[in-house]
Amino acid sequence: MFVLAVTDAAPLEIAMPSELADCLNKLTPLVNTTGPKRVPGLETPEEVHLYCVQQFLWSAGKVRWDDYNITKKDKDFVNDLLASVRMVAFTILSSFLC
Repeated sequence: MFVLAVTDAAPLEIAMPSELADCLNKLTPLVNTTGPKRVPGLETPEEVHLYCVQQFLWSAGKVRWDDYNITKKDKDFVNDLLASVRMVAFTILSSFLC
């Protein structure tokens, strides 16, 4: 038996939240700089993207996190997942900034 599935997909265009874009635009130029403008821990564009996504994700203004039983262990798990796919996230977010 042979089954062939054909799908058709179209890209979905969504706007990047301004807070996320602002973070990326502010910090990305500081990569590989020296002096007082250098941000420790943000040595590559991928690290900047991960940092900004994490700041946006855990922002209290987006979701009332207090309404959920989210522990530090839960946050660490999600942050580790983000870090493990940071190259994918960097590629996707970079396409928004072009």
